[in-house]
Amino acid sequence: MQTILSFISGNPIFFTTVFALTNILWLIFSFYQKQKNDKCLIDYKAERDKELEGLKHTFELGLKRKKRILASNKKFMETSLVT
Repeated sequence: MQTILSFISGNPIFFTTVFALTNILWLIFSFYQKQKNDKCLIDYKAERDKELEGLKHTFELGLKRKKRILASNKKFMETSLVT
């Protein structure tokens, strides 16, 4: 432990520079990772929105079909009750 302390104390400018460069590299890495993650999140949201629109369209088609069938059944029941 004492040897490490004496080595660092003997070269304070070198270790300060290394520490500063390491922190700068971490900041750059964090910035680019954040940008990448934000882009991936936007792409994921767009994909989910597209999938949701497809499901919504399918549901609306099914609902229209069911309404048409119910209207047809109602019309059939009304005509069969009249006769």
